[in-house]
Amino acid sequence: AVVSTQSTGYKITSSALLGLRLICIAFTGVHAHYVAVFEKSSKPAVDVINPLVWQQLALTYSLLSTMSIALRPFFRDFHSGMGMDVGHLNEDKYGKGSTVQDSGTFQMNNLPSKPKSQ
Repeated sequence: AVVSTQSTGYKITSSALLGLRLICIAFTGVHAHYVAVFEKSSKPAVDVINPLVWQQLALTYSLLSTMSIALRPFFRDFHSGMGMDVGHLNEDKYGKGSTVQDSGTFQMNNLPSKPKSQ
């Protein structure tokens, strides 16, 4: 019997992210349709645009869906505050470490400022 060290939530999330890749099949089908239309076109200089756009959409979506799996650990602890100063919301002077690697805390200190030399 194989013993898994990953939580069930992690497995479900990873499976869902892999499932997003199935949409790539639809993009490829639409791209193939527009390639067939392009091959029969009387205006190839204009009708080449649709297959190229769908090809780029398929490639972009494929890359984003793949990167979401690879970058998942980095996004877990990422918070931008959406452009707002949210530093005052946590009045505690201790910051939390990554929940994956380290569950400990560390004290956040201000760095001393250097006097400006003239």
